[in-house]
Amino acid sequence: MDLFGPTFVKSRNKKSYYLVIIDDYSRFTWVFFLATKDETSPILKTYITGLENQLSLKVKVIRSDNGTEFKNIDLNQFCGMKEIKREFSVPRTPQQNSIGERKNRTLIEAARTMLADSLLSIPFWAETVNTACYVQNRELKFNLFSVSQMCDKKNIVLFTDTECLVSSSDFKLHDESQVLLRVPRENNMYNVN
Repeated sequence: MDLFGPTFVKSRNKKSYYLVIIDDYSRFTWVFFLATKDETSPILKTYITGLENQLSLKVKVIRSDNGTEFKNIDLNQFCGMKEIKREFSVPRTPQQNSIGERKNRTLIEAARTMLADSLLSIPFWAETVNTACYVQNRELKFNLFSVSQMCDKKNIVLFTDTECLVSSSDFKLHDESQVLLRVPRENNMYNVN
């Protein structure tokens, strides 16, 4: 896992950071957006508890850098209670956390490309990072279980473009097409700008 930020421009939801968590076996990725680094511990604790309750999976090891957001009393107590082993990289050695660092770079590069292609403004960076994560989780990976096994769903998603134009039904307010920003996570509502 790794924390990216702070960004120069805050997202539309006033977030400046994102936490990326990667499953070591499948490389399935989760992204959580934060306003400050202090939000890392509660988000990580909620994520681990949800993973154990919903998917009946036990987190055995957490690998991260030496950032204070990962190395604190709150997470030490939580991981001790859950019997989770912690592995930290040596300070100023991002190569030891290469999977997290590479995933951050891949997500940011994909988000920049989507922002440039869709002509959206920079405050939409969080939505494009979220979409990039969604798309990358659904890429075909050989000899690994699929998203359908991770999410307990049987779905096949085909992507043809990063931009989906949606015509506005209210022509009094908008007389131009709009851009679909992301696919829904928990509900069937889409975010359109």
